[in-house]
Amino acid sequence: MNLFTQNIRFLRNQAKLTQQGLAEKLDITKARLGAYEEGRSEPPYDLLLKLAEFFNIPLDLLLKQNLEELGAGAFIPMDGNKVLFPVMVNENNEDLIEVIPDNYRAAAGYLSGRPDDEYTGNLETIRLPYKVDGKLRAFPIKGDSMLPIPSGSYVIGKFVERTSELKSGKLYIIVTKEPEIVFKRVYNQIQKNGLLLMESLNPFYQPYTIPADQIMQAWQYVAYISNDEPSDTLISMQQVMDKLEEISKKIETIS
Repeated sequence: MNLFTQNIRFLRNQAKLTQQGLAEKLDITKARLGAYEEGRSEPPYDLLLKLAEFFNIPLDLLLKQNLEELGAGAFIPMDGNKVLFPVMVNENNEDLIEVIPDNYRAAAGYLSGRPDDEYTGNLETIRLPYKVDGKLRAFPIKGDSMLPIPSGSYVIGKFVERTSELKSGKLYIIVTKEPEIVFKRVYNQIQKNGLLLMESLNPFYQPYTIPADQIMQAWQYVAYISNDEPSDTLISMQQVMDKLEEISKKIETIS
């Protein structure tokens, strides 16, 4: 329980609560909380669960991980559950980006629904030369639906806590229950009809919808990385304008 006692003091201080204040929220006495913080007594299971829920921290992290070493902003709560993403940093406390490998087994592992820390624990990491706050991850993309971003690129996304926060017209990587990882321009229609409208940058692909309850994760586009040289376009401007007009009419119909 040594880590637990450290974590409770750390979390209480981060929440700017006194022992009396936290004890009242947990419906226990200050003396009882003090005994837990000092390691003189071990809390029962039901109180451990209550503490984990109050601080929105998974119970295993509360008991096994030194949260103070990770820092106050190291975790991001996911919408609707208690699984938290640790923000990876290097020895200089610079944020790192986890890279999802570009192979079938890796993609299957990511989409299998395994606990996030089980899958991502040994991923390669990279760092951007500029600061972006939040949890970042790089996903491989294939195909030409998001040209001019070429197939084989890695798209870097910033984790979005709640699907309700998705902004219409912005680019997102969406992880669904299908399972599937898709990179599209998103139009948020959740309040209206419970759907996300997904639009490719390449106008030769038709927009489609995804039910909001099928979304597992959402990552807002930050940047992309590619080794490919820019290629000459094979699409005339008139073709692009005609296709954009067609898509615009279909979006209005769907809306």
